[in-house]
Order: sequence, then structure tokens, then C-alpha cells
Amino acid sequence: MDMATAQIIEKLNEHDEILERLDKRFDQVDKRFEQVDRRFEQVDKRFEQIDRRFNQVDKRFEQVDKRFDILANEVSNIHTRMDGLEGSMKQMINQNLEYKDQVMKLLMRHDQELVFLNKRVKRIENN
Repeated sequence: MDMATAQIIEKLNEHDEILERLDKRFDQVDKRFEQVDRRFEQVDKRFEQIDRRFNQVDKRFEQVDKRFDILANEVSNIHTRMDGLEGSMKQMINQNLEYKDQVMKLLMRHDQELVFLNKRVKRIENN
């Protein structure tokens, strides 16, 4: 072999060693990537679990919202009924007051008649 061929072979061997070292480093990097991938898969599983939990919480909120809608509707119905009762009570109070006014007028007339009769009886007795 001549000198040039020996140098080329030596250079090729050096490049092979460099490539071997790089291949080992790439293997290490691949292992790290696999570890990171496994960790990401675990994190993804956690996210899926958390997502399922959030979905359950969302369902609960929807149920509570439906209950609140029912309660709001009932409160509205009660409010409407109370308004009707208020009107009825005002009407009844007015009727009651009118009745009492009439009774008072009758009592006042009766009282006036008694006073008048007493005066008349006293006149008759005095005469």
C-alpha cells in the first residue's frame, strides 16, 4: 500500500470512530426521548383523567343549573301569587273598612237618638 492509501484508510477509520461515538450519543438521546415520551404519555393520561373529572363536574353544574331554573320558576310563580294575594287583601281591607264606617255611622245615629230620647224623656218627666 502506498502512503496515500494508508492515510485515506486512517482517515476513514477516524471517521468511523467519530461516527460510532455519534451513533452512541444518538442512542443515548433516543433513550432520553423515549423516557420523555413515556412521561408525556403519563401526563396525557393524567390530563384525560382530569378532563373526565371536569366533564363530571360540568354535568353536576348542569344539574344544579336545572334545579336553579326550577327554583327560579317556582319563585316567580310564588311572586305572582303573592301579587294576587296582595290585591285581594287590599280589596278585603277596603271592604272591611267600609263596613266599619257603616257600623260607626249607625252607632253614631243610635247614640244621637239615645241622646235625643233622653232629653225628650227628661222633658216629659219635668212637665
